[in-house]
Amino acid sequence: MNNLALAYQEQGRWDEAEKLQVQNLEIRKRVSGPEHPATLTSMGNLASTYWNQGRWDEAEKLEVQNLEIRKRVSGPEHPETLTGMSNLAFTYRDQGRHAEAGALMKDCVALQIQKLGEDHPDTQNIVQHLQSLCPQGLKPLSRIAVARPLRAWCGAGHAPEEDQDEEAESITTDDDNERDSIE
Repeated sequence: MNNLALAYQEQGRWDEAEKLQVQNLEIRKRVSGPEHPATLTSMGNLASTYWNQGRWDEAEKLEVQNLEIRKRVSGPEHPETLTGMSNLAFTYRDQGRHAEAGALMKDCVALQIQKLGEDHPDTQNIVQHLQSLCPQGLKPLSRIAVARPLRAWCGAGHAPEEDQDEEAESITTDDDNERDSIE
């Protein structure tokens, strides 16, 4: 059921994906429990479908619940927790809540650097996501500034003391496929 729903997601058949994902989530909660990893994956997938439909409030509700459970059960540094943080940050951004989005993504970057190091591809992916959260017209983040540790900034008033004049390599982003899906 979940695989078919994911196939529908890939095809942009959001209504069909949603119906299956709602059923799948209810079954998972009943059979495995509300905190089981498979249940949380189903919850994240349904939130992703809501997000792709532009249903930000519904996506946020599931993402907040998912993130709280993942932090408690798996810990704040677990890869699925970090994915949940990133996804919630993009939902906040799409709701126009840029300050909350940026703060959450910066926390995500800090944990990713701590867990995997600054050069790991997953860390660089999250840094690119953080870059895309900066409103247009603000100074871009740099990989160097982010790695020292998290003295990256998104505009005036947020510049790190030591790095204000530093010429640093900027990170480009691909705004398509920003969110990570869980399979």
